[in-house]
Amino acid sequence: PVGFDMEWVVVFRRGAIPRKTALIQIADRTKIMLFHVSRMSEFPSKLIEVIEDPDIIKTGVNITGDAKKLFADWGIQAQGIVELAMLAWQVDRQTLESHGIKTGWTTLANMVGMYLGRVLPKGEVRTGNWEKPLDELQMEYAANDAHCGLAVYKKLQAKAEAAKIDMSTLRLNRLEEEQASTTEPTDVAESDTRKEAEDAYADLVLASTDAESQPAATSSTSEDAKPVAPPCPPKVEFFRYRAYRLWYERPELTLDEMCIRLRSAQEPLARSTVIGYVVKTLEDDNEKTLPFSKDRLIKLVREEPKSWRWHYKWIVGLEST
Repeated sequence: PVGFDMEWVVVFRRGAIPRKTALIQIADRTKIMLFHVSRMSEFPSKLIEVIEDPDIIKTGVNITGDAKKLFADWGIQAQGIVELAMLAWQVDRQTLESHGIKTGWTTLANMVGMYLGRVLPKGEVRTGNWEKPLDELQMEYAANDAHCGLAVYKKLQAKAEAAKIDMSTLRLNRLEEEQASTTEPTDVAESDTRKEAEDAYADLVLASTDAESQPAATSSTSEDAKPVAPPCPPKVEFFRYRAYRLWYERPELTLDEMCIRLRSAQEPLARSTVIGYVVKTLEDDNEKTLPFSKDRLIKLVREEPKSWRWHYKWIVGLEST
């Protein structure tokens, strides 16, 4: 297995042309390699072989998003990718929950703290210019991400072996699910907004820590007084409204439970699809007749990183109704 990560210049303007992947980092047990592909005349053929080889495990956090961007930028089809958070949720869910992680998603920095007992520095360097010659700080940052991804994977692999879990039977990325989804918004380029979205959420957390510790606005003070959603507005598709109504009226349900209730246990809806239905319902409610808690909506959308990157610009300007 190898640790895998990518960097590119983040464009902070809606509608701007996304910048191509500038740097690819790969770490194995003996070395860390940084490929500054934006400064090369052509993409290295040997690197393509590694990325497209299904027998070479590439692991990292949000590596599914990286794979999609890699294909969009260079036409390279990444195979053998493993999402660390998905792996941890299936082989060591107890540790994640003991750290307050309830959604099966977390950051690489959190996982480094949990499994390696180290602090993974993050800062302004991640949104810097990755197309210019790299300085020492950028090289250290890039190398750390790839190295830590592999180190965390090794820890989780050992836990799976100790628990006699066959990792080949686990669902380790969301690439197929995302390719099948029909609800992707087309007005926001996911590849442009990953780091910007992370920063936006960090700002929200700093501004609303106290508010998030209080019960959501839609919570009832009486067990008998359950929230009831208004009728479906005329401009809203009913199949999407069903997801909103379930989310609003049944706040105790997890996202995975909603996915099952909206289709079946055998073939649940994709998590990102359900989130998209709820958000689109509120977006299309022109008369603002549907109540919601902004805090609850943020928590829902953040359960899928790509959903947050798609929708955060609309959400941060909302007011609860």
